[in-house]
Amino acid sequence: MRFVSLALLFMTLDAVAQIRPFQTTRLHSTAGAGVASMLVTESAVLNPAPLAFFADTFVSYQNTKTSIRSESEDREADDRAFPGGNRSEGYFLFDNASSLKGGFSYQTQRENGFNRKRGTATMAAPIGENMSYGLLYRYTEDDRPDWYGASSRHKISHPFTMGLTWIPYSKLTVGFVWDDPTRAIKGESRAIAGLQYSITPDLIAIIDAGGDPTSDFYDKRIWRGALQFNVFSDFFLRAGKFEDRALSLEGEAWGVSWTGPKLGVDFAMKTSRQIQSETGYLYKDEKLQDVSFTANVRF
Repeated sequence: MRFVSLALLFMTLDAVAQIRPFQTTRLHSTAGAGVASMLVTESAVLNPAPLAFFADTFVSYQNTKTSIRSESEDREADDRAFPGGNRSEGYFLFDNASSLKGGFSYQTQRENGFNRKRGTATMAAPIGENMSYGLLYRYTEDDRPDWYGASSRHKISHPFTMGLTWIPYSKLTVGFVWDDPTRAIKGESRAIAGLQYSITPDLIAIIDAGGDPTSDFYDKRIWRGALQFNVFSDFFLRAGKFEDRALSLEGEAWGVSWTGPKLGVDFAMKTSRQIQSETGYLYKDEKLQDVSFTANVRF
């Protein structure tokens, strides 16, 4: 029986032990939705193409702390207790003064015994007046915990992302992103399409859907949806839900933002749990909570 248990453990290890993709505070507040959103910092994380529509220089700093709720006894029995000090940080710089927009970021993640350091370079350019394309390169160093296997503890990868943004008319934006098409990092390839629609001047709907094109697309499907409310001219509220079967996670999120002429701040809280009856990132009945803050400056 112990042999069978160990076999099942290692068969599901990749799903259980994945480090989640880095998300900005803005993406945390929408449960990850935003492939079609016109965002700057997120061009180093999600879709690089919207960067082509901006003309200012942006500097941002982000800090996210992650904690686990109702930690399962099975995690300790497997000698994989969720460690303390789980957090991620991001430093972002974008210079959009020329016709070819671009920027750099440095991201760190410590989560579930994994450590990731990542440097990114983003480039975006217009295709006519209402469309743009972008490329995102990610130099990635991963250090995995001892229980993952000594032969794969340290790995350097070079994934990249291709993105498109199209604005068919003023109320609607369409986006598409293909993340890691060369499968540089196992289990992180994604093809996602998104829509952002202005229901009213103060209410926006954001929807993403896609999956892992290198696996069974339906079994690894992803959807995310969110609403954004413009409460005052410079104050925003957001709430969203998501289901990610590639990571076997589902959950909810909310956040607030203030955007001034030169300064801005974002705060978000996201809760994730394992999809019922699936083996994934979390054990049964566990919840993962991300609390994120970002400060940004525009020149």
